[in-house]
Amino acid sequence: MAEIVEKSMIQVKVIFYSSLKNTVGQDHVVLPFPKNTTLQSVLEKVQQDYFSPKNEFILKETTKQLEVGLICLVDDVDISIAGGLARQLQKDRTITLITSLHGG
Repeated sequence: MAEIVEKSMIQVKVIFYSSLKNTVGQDHVVLPFPKNTTLQSVLEKVQQDYFSPKNEFILKETTKQLEVGLICLVDDVDISIAGGLARQLQKDRTITLITSLHGG
């Protein structure tokens, strides 16, 4: 009898727009995470690896909310209607980060 092995890891593609792309130095990254990882955990990892070394942040340090002016989409749906930062990611996803703040 063949047994189906469930994939325990997922791939999360994080796309950066505007000044976020400049901070990271590329327009996207693809990272592996265990299935059921929360969106907050993904963003914490992205912040730690790509933003904190440059003294930039995508999450507020004390409240663990998005920084002011940051829009976050999961598969093109705003996180405010897609489960928020506590949303667990069950399968491969695309997260898009867009800053609404920019110079004039």
